[in-house]
Amino acid sequence: MIWAEDSLLHLQDTLVAGSEAFYGSPHLLVSVHDGLLHQDGMAAGWILVVILIAGLCIGLSRYFFAERVAQFFKASFAVHYFNQMEREGGLFNETVTYLMFLNYLLVFSLMLWVTMQLFGWVPAEDLIPPPVLYLLLLLGATLFFLLKSLFLGFLSWVFNTRKATQGYLKNLFLFNQLKGLVLLPVVSVLVYHPTKTGLLTAWMLFAVAGLIKVARGALLGHRISGLSGYYLILYLCSIELAPLLVMLKAADKYILQG
Repeated sequence: MIWAEDSLLHLQDTLVAGSEAFYGSPHLLVSVHDGLLHQDGMAAGWILVVILIAGLCIGLSRYFFAERVAQFFKASFAVHYFNQMEREGGLFNETVTYLMFLNYLLVFSLMLWVTMQLFGWVPAEDLIPPPVLYLLLLLGATLFFLLKSLFLGFLSWVFNTRKATQGYLKNLFLFNQLKGLVLLPVVSVLVYHPTKTGLLTAWMLFAVAGLIKVARGALLGHRISGLSGYYLILYLCSIELAPLLVMLKAADKYILQG
């Protein structure tokens, strides 16, 4: 019984070795793998915690704010539902908004982390451990969206387009929430089975959703307050299109040609 318990405790350290030693002579059934049977890949314990927290955010939103989540989905695909939500207001003061957006930040940061791990764009583990690197990516993504919102507010003050900017920000939050829902299962699979095809699929989904978000946001901004073409070009080039172009260039260089 003690031997069985010890075997279970050390199951992860089981070695794959040929059976020549058992039979005392070589044979044709040569072992394929050498070394440890269990290998630790990207799927460390802390990553499972991140995925569970992201799923918990979605579950809490669905359980406590089911009607509001349904309105978010409708507003993401139909302009008249978005206009209704726009008239109601209060989007940035709702708990469900921040729960869904937290899910997006967690998933987006994890996708960045997987990309860096898959292509070796990471410092040594003794310098920055993987969990710390992920937290830094999460902090950077949070600061990026915060600064982006502040910059939008500055532009709305300069061009006197506060109402249009508020509408664009709501559209941005809605589509980011939708991207978080779509990317969560893709990134979860990618963590446990990292492949170039899976990574490319995740980034393509992200880029397509981003382009749709920008196009509809520009349309909404123009409808709400007759936003000038100069403002639209300035905003789209500096805030939305530039990051997307950088991501596409990086994908072309390191993923498609890697």
